[in-house]
Amino acid sequence: MKTKDKNELNATELDKVSGGYLFFRPRYNVADKEVIEVIDDETGNVVETFNYLDEAREWAAAHGYSTDFIEWEQLRMMRVKGPKIGELPEIKGPQIGNPPMGQ
Repeated sequence: MKTKDKNELNATELDKVSGGYLFFRPRYNVADKEVIEVIDDETGNVVETFNYLDEAREWAAAHGYSTDFIEWEQLRMMRVKGPKIGELPEIKGPQIGNPPMGQ
């Protein structure tokens, strides 16, 4: 019986193995289907969509995505801020389209 060489994964390789999330998208109206989306953890984009949880988990695992679920607030933050899930960035100073009061 052969023993396989064990190689330590670096951070980049580890990200590829366990990246991404599953997101349960609820129905917004009667015509919508409840679906499970596989989310890319780098961009927050939907990679694949499934009608059944088992199919979503199987596909995600086979393609190097995590089978952990993410909540809407975490997904929204990821899309706004980037791959790190955290708080929304603080907005300072006047914003485009919002002139200071009195002008």
